[in-house]
Amino acid sequence: MELEILQPTGLERRAAYMLLPEIKPNSFWNYFLLAKDPKSKRILGAAASCPGRNEQGLPRLHTRLHVPPPYRRQGVGRKLIESLCTYGKERQFTELTAKSNTVSEPTASPFLSACGFLRVDSYREYETTTEKLANYVLPLRNWLRERNEIPIEARIIPLAQAPLEQVASLHSNELAGEYNEVLKNLRTICTQSHAQDNAVLMLDSQVIGLLMGTTSNHITTIEASIIAPQYRGSSHQPGWANLALMAERIEWAIQLGSKLCRFGSLQAATPTQKLAKRTEATLVKESDFFALPLN
Repeated sequence: MELEILQPTGLERRAAYMLLPEIKPNSFWNYFLLAKDPKSKRILGAAASCPGRNEQGLPRLHTRLHVPPPYRRQGVGRKLIESLCTYGKERQFTELTAKSNTVSEPTASPFLSACGFLRVDSYREYETTTEKLANYVLPLRNWLRERNEIPIEARIIPLAQAPLEQVASLHSNELAGEYNEVLKNLRTICTQSHAQDNAVLMLDSQVIGLLMGTTSNHITTIEASIIAPQYRGSSHQPGWANLALMAERIEWAIQLGSKLCRFGSLQAATPTQKLAKRTEATLVKESDFFALPLN
């Protein structure tokens, strides 16, 4: 099959979002590719990527890919992966990463393996009651306060009141996204109704933490929790910054009437797995996490 790989604009960009519905327009996924038949102009597949960092702080490129069933096993997906590899190598990324759910996407893992990806971890999503989460996190935060381990200079403010340039820098350096795109999206988030669900941890005038999420229909979803490296604590015990930020948002979620809380992480993230165990959280979804070295 003849293929044309291009960066979509206009209506074609809208088509990419339709093929990748888990990616929202106001997100940190900013590089898209479409596969087209050059003769019929039919769209055969789409891919998107978002820059991030691995556990060692090295730059990696997160990817999403979808090829409709009628066009599979014809080289479309492999060509999209090859184009992403070229893009990643040109920009000095060390690896491509991808997630696949064996239940909802049974053919994804074999495809990624055939393209050279290695399964390196699993991404687990949990659900617990907001009450159980509060009963675990709030006493820990209060205990730290009593021991004066939370600096008096620390304060937590809504995203809209924070220095967004610093927040964007923390997000792009420690989690994902290109700085300019992250800053643009943060500004958009600040205009939305759920903007106050996102909290920023300040120490004096410096941004050292960010918790992003939403509370809707009595369900709180924690989408990202980022702490500056020097305030993270150990791999087995979260530091004061993470506990202070999460406790603040749990109290806010309770005020909004939240009954359930959802969160997730890679299995290797010990503090999150410990949190799931202590709050008797239910595993609601698990995806394989793959990586393809680019060096």
